[in-house]
Amino acid sequence: MTIDALQPTEPPRDRYKRYLIAPRDGGKAKAYTRATTVAEVLDDRYNLELWKMRQVAVGLTRRNDLLLKVAADENDKKTVNAACQEALDAAAAGAAANTGTALHRILERVDCGELTLAEVPELFADVVERYRSALDAAGVEVVADACERIHVLDGLAEPLAGMADRHVIVGGQRYIADIKTGSGIDYGAGGFAVQLAIYAHATSLYDYVTETHAEPPPLDRERGLIIHVPAAGGDVTLHWLDIAAGREALDHALWARSWRKRKGLLTAYDEPPAAAPTPKRSTPTRIEPSDTTPDRTPATAPEGGTVDAAKVQALRDKARADDVVARTMRRWIEDGQRHKVPWAVGDGAQATERRYALTAAALALAEHLAADRDVAGSDAVARAALTLVIGDDAQQPVLAVGGLIGTLTIDQARHLWTIATTFGLTYEDDGTPRLVAA
Repeated sequence: MTIDALQPTEPPRDRYKRYLIAPRDGGKAKAYTRATTVAEVLDDRYNLELWKMRQVAVGLTRRNDLLLKVAADENDKKTVNAACQEALDAAAAGAAANTGTALHRILERVDCGELTLAEVPELFADVVERYRSALDAAGVEVVADACERIHVLDGLAEPLAGMADRHVIVGGQRYIADIKTGSGIDYGAGGFAVQLAIYAHATSLYDYVTETHAEPPPLDRERGLIIHVPAAGGDVTLHWLDIAAGREALDHALWARSWRKRKGLLTAYDEPPAAAPTPKRSTPTRIEPSDTTPDRTPATAPEGGTVDAAKVQALRDKARADDVVARTMRRWIEDGQRHKVPWAVGDGAQATERRYALTAAALALAEHLAADRDVAGSDAVARAALTLVIGDDAQQPVLAVGGLIGTLTIDQARHLWTIATTFGLTYEDDGTPRLVAA
């Protein structure tokens, strides 16, 4: 038996089919939510569910034994579910999926250089030729060593991982690309956009054979490419996909998954006490503004005065001095811009006291993360720090960490800086990071 024969042909997964990813510095592999699982959260599944019901109905007409099985114990959910799955198979619902899987595999072998066009089996020769001709006509070059690579995205409310089909070069720019083999792609565009956005924002490429992480190459984060190769036959077509919109939707999808896990929404009914008598109305006393009136200014104001240019430059130089810190700062700054709460000092923006305070606080927090390789690049610790400043709202994934930073006041930014420079990092029993005063 050769060494190659001992290597896994499929990435290791847990019982929920989630990828098992080893940490960058070694240790026990952890389960990562699949990119496709999150991508489907916001999908409108109405037409898909109708299709599945039709397929079950067709399958039952072909398998009288399944009708008998359901009739014998229609209240046994496990039995009925199994019968429905068998009915789907009987209707050949899995045939298209199997054909699509086989087509994916043969195109992968061609694109990675394992097979030449002359070596392609006759069954696939026509579709492979149409596929390669469509790419050539569009000026699309496949990156051979980036076929079917696991892309890992850390730093969000959930760690995510997924197998991206391709990296391609178009006009000198590198894009993420995905091959779809279904009969149509219109209904799935929203989920595709989230899926490819996850890949384009990957924090590492993971090799499951060696259990190592590699830095991802620069990928366009505005657009991805869908290559539609219908398994049932038909023209091969290419489509640009708005993955910037997909990245925005990703935040909402993660929030939806978090919301679905909420507990305690229902409580036992207790008879309410008798209503108190309604007090007589009186003319409200007018309260004049004073120094003791609580500050109700918006979270993004005031900006304060301007900061000396030399101080700004020194802060920016410090942010660039460490690659890990610089990468984290760039990501948070992009988050702020995407959520329309830009906060970074410099780059043409007015160097206000608030922007300087926010940038200094973010830098201190990024340095705190970089000091611990186990959490470098993870936003879980950053959210823990922000929770100490703005409360539990920091744990909701609607706003990314960079977006949350952009909502802070000057005083809150200074508070965050103090936390980042004086608090230590510990972990709960379940692995959740927690910041404690040193």
